[in-house]
Amino acid sequence: MILRIAAFELRKRLRMISTYVYFAVFFGIGALWMAIAGGAFSQASVEFGAGGKVFMNAPISILYLMMIGGYLGTTIAAAIAGRATFQDVDHHTSAFFFTAPISKLEYLGGRYLGALLSIGLLYPGLALGAIVMEHAPFVDATRVGPAVRGAYLSPLLTILLPNLVFTSSIFFGLAALVRRMLPVYVGAVVLVLGYLIAGN
Repeated sequence: MILRIAAFELRKRLRMISTYVYFAVFFGIGALWMAIAGGAFSQASVEFGAGGKVFMNAPISILYLMMIGGYLGTTIAAAIAGRATFQDVDHHTSAFFFTAPISKLEYLGGRYLGALLSIGLLYPGLALGAIVMEHAPFVDATRVGPAVRGAYLSPLLTILLPNLVFTSSIFFGLAALVRRMLPVYVGAVVLVLGYLIAGN
C-alpha cells in the first residue's frame, strides 16, 4: 500500500507545473555556475581556492556546484515535502483517508516516499545544466577539462541524496505535526542559514 500511495503522490507531482519550474531552476543553477566558471561573464568569476587553475568541469568544481545547489534546493524540498502531508489538512480531506483500510504508517510512509522521489527527480537538473554548459560555444575552451561523468554522480549519491533524506524527513515531520506550512518554511530558512554558518 505504501508503494501505491507513493506512486499516486509522484504521479500527482509530475502533473503539476511547479515540478517542471523547480527542475528548470536547478537546471539554471547548474548552467549559470558553469557559465560563470567558464568565463562567459567578464564581470563574474568562480574560484575554488586554486588561483583560477581549476577546470570548470573538474570534480571539485562539480562538488561545489552540487553543494550550493543543495543549499538553494532546501526551500524547494521544504515546499514539496511539507505540502505532501499538509495538502490533505488544507483541503480538509485527511479524515477521509482514514475511513479507507489504510493505516497511518501506510498513509504517511507513502506520502513521504512520494515526496522524496519527487524531489530526487529534480536534483539531476543541476548536473544536466552543467553538462549542457560544458559544450556551450561562449565558454572559454581552455577552461574545459576532460569530461568525467562520475564526478557528477558521486556528489549526487554521497552528498545530495543523503541530505535530501535528512531535510525531507524534517520538513515532512514538521508539517505532519504542526499542520501548517509557515513553520516548515521558517525551518528551511533556519537550516540554510545553519549550513552557511557551519561552512564558514
